[in-house]
Formats: sequence, C-alpha cells, structure tokens
Amino acid sequence: MLNNYKFPLKKIISYMEHHKLFPKSSNIVFGLSGGVDSVFLLYMLKSLQELSKIKNIKAIHINHGTRPKENCEEENFVKNLCKKLDISLKIHQLDLDSNQSSFENVARIKRYEIFDTYIEQGDKFATAHHLNDSFEWSLMNLFKTSSLNSLKGMPVKRGEYIKPLLCLTKDDILNYCKLNEIFYKEDTSNQITKYERNYVRNKLIPLISDRFPGYLNHFEQRLSSLNLKADEIDEKNNVIKIVKDPIGGTYITFKKYTFSVEQNVISSFFELSEISRSSCKEQISKIKTALKNGKEGPLTLPSNVHVFMAKNSLYLIKNADLWKYEELDKSLLQYIKKYLKNDDLLKNQETIETFKFIDSNFFFPRICLSDNKENCVKKENKLLPLSTNYLLSNNITFNYFSRLKDSDKIIPITLWTMLAKS
Repeated sequence: MLNNYKFPLKKIISYMEHHKLFPKSSNIVFGLSGGVDSVFLLYMLKSLQELSKIKNIKAIHINHGTRPKENCEEENFVKNLCKKLDISLKIHQLDLDSNQSSFENVARIKRYEIFDTYIEQGDKFATAHHLNDSFEWSLMNLFKTSSLNSLKGMPVKRGEYIKPLLCLTKDDILNYCKLNEIFYKEDTSNQITKYERNYVRNKLIPLISDRFPGYLNHFEQRLSSLNLKADEIDEKNNVIKIVKDPIGGTYITFKKYTFSVEQNVISSFFELSEISRSSCKEQISKIKTALKNGKEGPLTLPSNVHVFMAKNSLYLIKNADLWKYEELDKSLLQYIKKYLKNDDLLKNQETIETFKFIDSNFFFPRICLSDNKENCVKKENKLLPLSTNYLLSNNITFNYFSRLKDSDKIIPITLWTMLAKS
C-alpha cells in the first residue's frame, strides 16, 4: 500500500507476535483521533490486513466537543480518510468542559466507556501509544505514586486493550509519515501545559532530551530487563490473571498474595474509579489490609467502585454497572429452572482442573454445581440473590471455584453455557 513500510511494520509484527497481541477473532478495533499517532496506526493496521495478519478493522472517532471548529475538521478528516482506505468508522459526540477539574481523567473514562461497547468476543482494541508515551507515563507516575509498576512503563496489554506501537518512538512515526506523505491533524490543545501530560511533554522532556540525549534508548533497555525479570519471578512464584468481563467488571485472580498482586489490584481500582489518587488513601489502605488478611465477601469503600473478595481472587465493578447483575440474576434463575433442576443434574461432571486458571466466560462469583456437600455455600450471594436463593431452597448444592479442590467434580455455570442454552 505504501512505500518504505517494511521497517516499522516488520518490527510491529514481531512485537505483536512476541507479546501475543494478535486477536483470536482476527478483528481489531482502534481509536482514531486524526492525530499523527492514530493515523499511523491506521496505516499499519491496514497493511496488516493486506498481509492477512488480521481480518477486520473498525475505527472509533470521539468528538469531545471542546474545540468546535477543530473538532469538526478532525471529524471530517477521519471520515474522508476511512472512506479512502475502506475502513469501517463509528463517530461519537461528547459535550465536555475542558475547564472542569480532572478533565483529562474524565475524558479518558468517557472514551473507554465507549470503546468497551465495540469490543466483541475475541477482539482486541489497539491504542496508538508509543515508547515516548510510555516514558512520559512512567515519569508522571514516579511523581504521583509509590507503585513499582511505573518503572516498567505502560503495560503492553490489559484485558482486550493492546499497545502494538510501544516498540516504536515518536520519531519513527513522524519520519515514516513524512517519507510517505501521510497527512494528519494537529491538536492545538496538546500545547496547553495546564494539563499534566502536556506539561511533562512540553516542559520537562525537552530539558531531559537536551541533557541526556540517549534517555529513550536507556529507558527501552531497562524496560526489557525489568519485564524479563518480572516474567521470570511471576512464572516461578505466582500467576496473576486479570480479565475484564462482558458485564464491565474486572476480575483478578492469583495463586498467592504478593506485592505484585497488590499493585495490580490498586491499578485496576484506579482505572475504574473517577476520583484522583491523592484522595484514595483510605480506599487503598482498606484494599491492602483486606488482601493481606485474605478477606472474603464485599468490601465497603467510600467510592464509586464496588469490591468483592474471595479466596485468592477479587472482583471490581462500578456501582453504575451493578444493575447489569440484576439482569444477569434474572437470566441465571430462568436458566437454572429450565435446564438444571432434574435428576441427571451431575451426569456430565468434569473436574475443576479441566478448566483454565481463569476464563472470561466465567462471571463473578464463578458459581458451579457440585454433589460435594462439604463446605458448600449455605447463604445467598449478594450479587445473585434470586438464583442463589433458588438453589438453596431447592437443595441444589453449589459452590464457588475458590473453595474447591482440583479433584472436585463440578458443572460450571458460565456466560457461555447460558447463552448457548437460551
């Protein structure tokens, strides 16, 4: 499609293969602002499609409504670009106030709420973050948090979200676009230094670059060393899995509590919460204490995030999304009444070890049916009161995965089985 594409594309393919970023469905969704990074990502994804590395591409453009004239120009630009390249495009209009407190965080939350609605089973959502972005993010977090995760830079993947351009620098992207005469839009708000990211990018980074011109190379080498060592430690000592379920919650499970688990839980909490880190000390303290003590059940926090804890696992969901569990509970009750109440209830049992350590098809609290009456659940689950009360009143034994042994025989109740049976 373009000349001189082999260098960045070959590097991106190698990077995506190494980190297992290619989607099972072969479908990639991505955010297209019209800026140089997202436009470059569009061309790379189009090239991957032409090489049959991926099948379908869908672009999402969000008009924030903060710069009416420029926003309109950007919207028209991405429309024409996607039409030219035959890329499916969806446009969303927001009405945000750029002068409101925590505007950057509010805008980010709104964007990801929209992005989440376009991710289907097996898809990946690609963002256009590159190595410079990762350094800026790391630098900002060194000033704002004590988490060691900031030393490792931006995570390459988080749930369905992937960052395939972290192997490239901003100069790589700019040089490629200049060489191939790729046009893009400049966002003038990127020069406003009252925003944290812009302050770091426009004020601090030039000073660092002038004084330490090789800073980005050293940062990249350090990331490789740290991530390699972290992978070795996790592989030997612990397994941490993080899955975003179709209901909007984040499920984290681990083999044993470690500092790394704690940091991942806190990061996930901040991702869902709309409050600033500086005002979260009480919540963080409660989460740390609960993790260390192995607490089970709901964790009451003065925030907009609901936390449920089980053995070696934890579930976080926004209060605003809890209504989805009411609908799920009703569906689950119908499913149980129709398909599970019979004499052959446990005819097709499988041992728990048959199932993966964590699977996105399992919704929290990961209920399963079992004929093992020892240590079974004896009271309703607060998230699923209708269905669990029905099981209890009809003497149908059920349990949570976190309580079972590998040899226990079970029938799991998953989103997949519900959808398949309905």
